Amino acid sequence: MGFKKVVVAIDGSKHSYLALKKAVEHVKDVSGQLTVIHIVPDTGSAPIIIGDFSTAQYDYKKKLKEVKKEEAEQIINRAKQEVQENGGTSQYYILEGDPANSICQFSEKENVDLIIIGSRGLGSFKEMVLGSVSHKVAQTSSIPVMIIK
Repeated sequence: MGFKKVVVAIDGSKHSYLALKKAVEHVKDVSGQLTVIHIVPDTGSAPIIIGDFSTAQYDYKKKLKEVKKEEAEQIINRAKQEVQENGGTSQYYILEGDPANSICQFSEKENVDLIIIGSRGLGSFKEMVLGSVSHKVAQTSSIPVMIIK
């Protein structure tokens, strides 16, 4: 049977590009459909500025959003290059929000068969303290998840 409709989530890390390469190989093997997504995490709030500096706070948030968008476009452009070099085709999306939740929600909405995601390999202590997007996706998704190390 095989998983034909695949989503791979990339974050610009080495492990995410390994996951992308594995996803391209898998989709080619099963004549499937690949979608590449990158999640721009919520920017949160701007630093608190005391006094009459409301425009400075606005400019900070606006500039941060612009920087995050540029980074996301660079990550997606590299992904496009990697997919083409490996002989694949894909659709590409940049989403915004909590990475794990966004991956799961997008995948469920698009009725995908498999989520492929890289593991950054934080180590057990850091993962316990910081959490892991791949771990959270694997725990909360109703769709099978392949984690690439």
